[in-house]
Amino acid sequence: MHAAMSNSLAVACKALVLGGVLLTGACTVYVNRAESAYNEGRYLEVAEQLAKREAEVRQLGERDRARYGLYRGLALLKLGQYDDAKRWLGLAQEQKVKGTLLTKRQQHQLQLGLAAIVRWAAPATVEPLEGPEPNREPSAAGVDLSTPGP
Repeated sequence: MHAAMSNSLAVACKALVLGGVLLTGACTVYVNRAESAYNEGRYLEVAEQLAKREAEVRQLGERDRARYGLYRGLALLKLGQYDDAKRWLGLAQEQKVKGTLLTKRQQHQLQLGLAAIVRWAAPATVEPLEGPEPNREPSAAGVDLSTPGP
């Protein structure tokens, strides 16, 4: 009986390992497809396909998790969905900080995406209009504000 239980346990362990390998392999495939679609300019497709797989993100290895976040974030950025893009690019950055290896090209894409988010989030600067300098009194610019208008 002990041998039968050991054999059953070994079979169950092999099934779990094989299932994990298949799941990891399947995850890599859809992340690879998303990367290809992104590079071909199919941003909406990338965003939609990766959104369908969001529940699986925690099961991805760190490298694929970083790539998932990178391409979902970049696609959303291209689509003008800045808040969501920030979230997914943040995931990619978090994985990178943990030591995940992204290719140099992917690291560059991540940096460009994060820089775009910073620019988007920064308050708009307003160029001053031509006229008196802010520290000068209006009357010094040739305008008399002491008398009421007509």
